[in-house]
Amino acid sequence: MNAWNVKGNRGVSDFDTRHAITGSFNYLLPFGRGAKFISTSNGILNAFVGGWDLAGLVHWTSGLPFSGTDGMGWGTDWATQSFALVTGSVASGGHHIVNGAPNAFSDPSAAYAASSTPPFAGVSGQRNIFRGDGYFSIDGSVTKEFRIVEGQTLKFQWDVFNTTNAVRFDPHSVQNNPFGGASSFGIYSKQLVEARRMQLGLRYSF
Repeated sequence: MNAWNVKGNRGVSDFDTRHAITGSFNYLLPFGRGAKFISTSNGILNAFVGGWDLAGLVHWTSGLPFSGTDGMGWGTDWATQSFALVTGSVASGGHHIVNGAPNAFSDPSAAYAASSTPPFAGVSGQRNIFRGDGYFSIDGSVTKEFRIVEGQTLKFQWDVFNTTNAVRFDPHSVQNNPFGGASSFGIYSKQLVEARRMQLGLRYSF
């Protein structure tokens, strides 16, 4: 923003994830020959109920940051618009349904009032001071291998991405211009994660 004052752009990165948790699991279902349930099944029954494997991956992060902008113009004579100057305490993070629309603020009116003061001349404002949604997804798969004859197998796999169909919104799509009006301030326009998707597969090995 100002080549003579690099610290004026100081703030967390646009992709900062302060906290991140990732976990995976793999579980052989206890059914079929030699397992806890239906352990004495014959070959035909065991081919259908035995050997099913459940696996998954869980990913969660805390909210991603975003800035307010000085929508009234440029508070500086540089090439980049200033960030909004926040004059009060603003609670942000996650998403809230306000008047039927997803919003980064639980109280958009209060956030608008605290952010609607344009920076004074020469002031760059505050970068990435707000937080929006973070990532959350659970991906899972169910697999089963059928033995046809010696040296030949058929593997079935069912993959589900975003199993819970969780909804998270992209903080970089937030209407962050407080001078656009209180009614639109903080509204998300894009999702951060895709809706639930599934795929089925068969693999013949010989």
